[in-house]
Amino acid sequence: MNFARRLAVLAMAFVVLFSLLFTRLWFVQVASGTLYEEEASRQQLDAERTTAARGEIRDSGGILLATSRIVPEMIVHRSEIAPEDEEALIQQLGALFNLPTIEVRALFEQAGPVIEFSMGIVTPEQMSYVLKNTEDFPGIAIHDRPIRVYPEGSLFSHVIGHIGRPSPDDVAAAGPDLD
Repeated sequence: MNFARRLAVLAMAFVVLFSLLFTRLWFVQVASGTLYEEEASRQQLDAERTTAARGEIRDSGGILLATSRIVPEMIVHRSEIAPEDEEALIQQLGALFNLPTIEVRALFEQAGPVIEFSMGIVTPEQMSYVLKNTEDFPGIAIHDRPIRVYPEGSLFSHVIGHIGRPSPDDVAAAGPDLD
């Protein structure tokens, strides 16, 4: 076999291989493109805010003054709730938290267009009920949330400070300039 024939066979092999490659690329990008696009969109990351636990505070004798404890918190993901399911979910949450449905509906309306909001800390019984009946609670998730615990109560609050919502008396004492 002479050199020209070998070169022609090699060129034909490259043409066949590149034809196969381009055919497969066309199939992946054009023919099955929407399928792969949908699959890729399902695998995208969803950013979620988490609260970090704060460190312990101890006195010079090693007595614990402040620490964090993990508690379950119920989060409502509104983007996962179909509009026709919202009223049934409000009824379920009202029964679960022993609240009138008007108050639960007000929480939904107060959140407005926010994608997710907290229903608050749940008891182990409530958490167990929600996890067992997930089909009745669309868009509901239970997340761990650290809360600050002061074992000595307000005994050392003047030294270590205190984190929490202000009471109505605190707000009144701060005056009208508190914005």
